[in-house]
Amino acid sequence: MRPVKLILAVLVSAAALAAAAAPRLEPASVTPSTDDEKRGYWWKKEPPPTEEAEPEHRELGPPPAEEKLLAMHPQEVEKLVEEYREYALWRMNEDSVRWYFEMQDFARRRARAFMNVTEVVMLQNPDLNMQTVYPTNPAGQQARAIQRAGSRETRIHTERERAALVMLTQQGCAYCEAQRGVLKHFQDKFGWEIREIDVDAQPQLASRFAVESTPTTIDFSRLERVANGRAGRRNARRA
Repeated sequence: MRPVKLILAVLVSAAALAAAAAPRLEPASVTPSTDDEKRGYWWKKEPPPTEEAEPEHRELGPPPAEEKLLAMHPQEVEKLVEEYREYALWRMNEDSVRWYFEMQDFARRRARAFMNVTEVVMLQNPDLNMQTVYPTNPAGQQARAIQRAGSRETRIHTERERAALVMLTQQGCAYCEAQRGVLKHFQDKFGWEIREIDVDAQPQLASRFAVESTPTTIDFSRLERVANGRAGRRNARRA
């Protein structure tokens, strides 16, 4: 037992000597944070609001000379007109209001000059003038209406050899007589073939063409031959 106690005593003495010889560590100093220190987003601290600079309103004088205005781009002129308008509303004196209307007068005269050049270009290039196709004056509109009516009548005359009209009627039809007069006038003018069929005598035609009331006029095209000589839905349409 004595050797064991001796070894333990030696080890304890060595540990005590090592601890005494080791340098003593001072605790690290902690610098307290201040409110002015910048922190991350997750601290949820928003930066102080910045003061917005007030817009500067510059004083304006008389508008530029017309030669200078003519050399300016249209967007620059438009911006200048807007500035004089706001300046006139701000100062509200005779000079500012007069300057604004001087700018307006220049813009109006430029627009008139552009329209004058446009008229010359349209006269020299009639194919660019849309008013020849869609006139806006009464004389042009009347001429266009006559032209369209002539084209429509020409088309109707052309189609009379390739189509026919069939009026479906029935007993007690109150409006069939008026429709007969209209179709008779159409036949006398354009020469179309017109036939009248009583749906009471041929009810299958009423169901075939979904006729729910009379008179019903159907335009039959002759461009295609249909089996058994009967017109089908694909080449018949209500007139």
